[in-house]
Amino acid sequence: MLILHKSQDAEEKSVDSIVAVFGVGLIGTYLVQNLLKRQYSIIHNLPFSWQNSPNRKRETADILYCIRSLMNNPDIGDGQPRGGLYALPAQAGLNPAPTNRIDFVWSAGKGGFGMRKEETSPELDSFSEVVEMAIATRRQNPDCLVRFHMLSSAGGLFEGQRNVNADSLPNPRRPYAFLKLTQEKILDDCADLTCLIYRPTSVYGFAGLNHRMGLIPTLLLNGSRNKVCTIFGAPETLRDYVWADDVGAFMAEMIASKTIASGRFVLASGKPSALFEILNHIEKILNKRLYCHYIKNGSNTEHNTFSAGTRPFGWKPLDIETGIRKTYHAML
Repeated sequence: MLILHKSQDAEEKSVDSIVAVFGVGLIGTYLVQNLLKRQYSIIHNLPFSWQNSPNRKRETADILYCIRSLMNNPDIGDGQPRGGLYALPAQAGLNPAPTNRIDFVWSAGKGGFGMRKEETSPELDSFSEVVEMAIATRRQNPDCLVRFHMLSSAGGLFEGQRNVNADSLPNPRRPYAFLKLTQEKILDDCADLTCLIYRPTSVYGFAGLNHRMGLIPTLLLNGSRNKVCTIFGAPETLRDYVWADDVGAFMAEMIASKTIASGRFVLASGKPSALFEILNHIEKILNKRLYCHYIKNGSNTEHNTFSAGTRPFGWKPLDIETGIRKTYHAML
């Protein structure tokens, strides 16, 4: 996990902000990149044992210690006085401003869409401990805004539904989706925290070969190597695709904001694409023909589409062809 910090700027009159990011996979990588663009700095890179509860007890204590030290340390990294979150003069009526904030971000998910039921319990345990960290931080610092950001999954929660809108109800089918819904409900019960839940649709992008490869980068990679692509689905299957950098940028925008309201955000393009359209875009980009083998069953051939009316204010997703091109250039 990473701890980032953006210090107070006297000219811009901004506030100190600490961000603790748990899970630097595909979306987490883009989130961190967008925070760095906003003048955040990575202060700590700390271990967090997702599958080992005894180790996490020590690691949790270390993470909280680093956060507390960062809050109270006037010298951050380069030795220049920064003030810290509690650097206001100790005078009557001058309390720490409530807009000073700490953001906990859950962007982890080892199992992914195809995870088995027995894999959900360790991940839920890890998630619950991070939530407890945030609650403890809030209770110890009542004058500080503490927010929790969680990556959920619109594709999982609304699997098989057409034209999902603001009135649509989640109908999870897989262990992964049940896990996400359970995590959301845990946050709903956290009265002490401002909780922001992000529900992206089918996310694509490339953050390195050491991260999980989704449909589009796999097609790009196999196509460039003239390998047969095995596809679980049908050419006419409709999905809503969003670029990982757009998701990371939206989350970074929310972290940089001063919002104190909890909320859910469906991050959809509102413009579904059939699988054959994706294949056509990739063949055009590679200037090669793709050779595909389709494995079809009842679930992976169902359409899953979202209304453009679900898109939150400020969310401006990239069109699919441009996003695929950017993904390809990132892979080169």
